[in-house]
Amino acid sequence: MFETPTKKLIEIKTIFLQSKNDFFSAYILRLIFLPLFLILIFWATIFYFFIGDIFNTLYSLIHIDLSISINWFSWIQNLLDSLLQITLLLFLGIAFLALTLFSNLILCSFLTPFIIGFIHDKHYPTKVIHSDSSFLQTSLTLLKMHLLYLLILCLLIPLYFIPLIGSLLILIPNYWLFSKVLILDVGENIFNKATFKEIQKNYKQEIRSIIIPLFGLSLLPLLNFFIPFFALIALTHLLFRFKS
Repeated sequence: MFETPTKKLIEIKTIFLQSKNDFFSAYILRLIFLPLFLILIFWATIFYFFIGDIFNTLYSLIHIDLSISINWFSWIQNLLDSLLQITLLLFLGIAFLALTLFSNLILCSFLTPFIIGFIHDKHYPTKVIHSDSSFLQTSLTLLKMHLLYLLILCLLIPLYFIPLIGSLLILIPNYWLFSKVLILDVGENIFNKATFKEIQKNYKQEIRSIIIPLFGLSLLPLLNFFIPFFALIALTHLLFRFKS
């Protein structure tokens, strides 16, 4: 689709500008604001009231006391304690991002048909939607992805507590879920299954050029509540352009 790097940048910029305008339209804001606000309040309340207890419980479970009695070597214990505290803070911060991302992607799945319909009618009324997937089929596939995501998170738990590096491992399943869910959700609402598979095969770079920067932005506080919906809009524009 994007023949040259320059054209690729221009196309991506155009898609992001269109997506920004659509995101701030009255219809989209009305559609997402209330459920998004409720999700934000829910997770903020949970973490505000329980973050201290969760931190202390985890710290007591994995804290290692070297029982160093020589003052000269007490810095080793202090260093380990500091690394553990930093790791736990990173872990809890990224866990908060993961939980909000998880909730937002579930909400996106319910709102996708309305957002695609809005963008189709506004920008691409001449393009025909050929979806052959029912809401139930797509929902079951997305449910399997979310369950697999939770399984991966659980399997990686022992690695999360490797100082500094371990906590960042949670970003890998987060990116997988972010990309797979949004691409599937949009693609199966626009194309039939066979065509969608060809699209995914032939336009990997174009899709990643949208997904990767938006996933990076989703890691920022507050933005993480809004970026999945913006990504949904941007992918809708991209996939409709593939119809050309």
